[in-house]
Amino acid sequence: MNRFVRIGATAAAAALLAVSALAASPRREKSVDPARGYSPGYGMMGGGMMGGRGGYGGMMGPNGGWQQAQPLDKPLTLDTAGDRVMEALKAWGYSDLEIEEVVQYSWNFYALVKEKTSGKGALELLVDPRTGTVSLEPGPGMMWNTRYGRMYWGGPSAAGKVSADEAKRIAREWLTARGDATAWDFEVTEMPGYFTVHLEKGGRMEAMLGVNAFTGAVWYHTWHGTYVAAKEMED
Repeated sequence: MNRFVRIGATAAAAALLAVSALAASPRREKSVDPARGYSPGYGMMGGGMMGGRGGYGGMMGPNGGWQQAQPLDKPLTLDTAGDRVMEALKAWGYSDLEIEEVVQYSWNFYALVKEKTSGKGALELLVDPRTGTVSLEPGPGMMWNTRYGRMYWGGPSAAGKVSADEAKRIAREWLTARGDATAWDFEVTEMPGYFTVHLEKGGRMEAMLGVNAFTGAVWYHTWHGTYVAAKEMED
């Protein structure tokens, strides 16, 4: 008898913990989560981690079942990758966002998205060149973005302690400490909760990293591959 009582008490405690966790979980204003990705015709992206070369394991179908993302009929270009990003922004309900620049790398397309009204950076997105899937970039774009990333809990974003000039200095010192003596041109863009630092040489955005606006921590991007081409988008 005591054994059944203990089992019943354990089950009740587990159920209470599950309800408490659900009640404590954050709620988003957007009906669609950019961190889960967007692919026209294939529903939402699954929650698995992206592969080392920007690949994704599959897609969530319209009925919630897992299905493999279908390859594109034609290769993406800078323009068509930008079109995919704009479709995703529209699907996510972000009418105030627009593309600043699209960069093609050997493993993916990168898009820097800004706010129309403020002109500040908003999102860093990736486009899978095989399927056209648009997703929130991993690393600082996903984990440090206090307004559009997974760390957003609603309300205005708090101001960071690190300035743009300090972010540039931190990036330079971080690279030097790791033996990188390249004479980079540093292009710093303020994002919600962090700075994205584009490392350019001869006008080519060959690498990038993020600097946390609160702690000064550095997150180097390792998922792009080799630079191919870039295009700034007109308003």
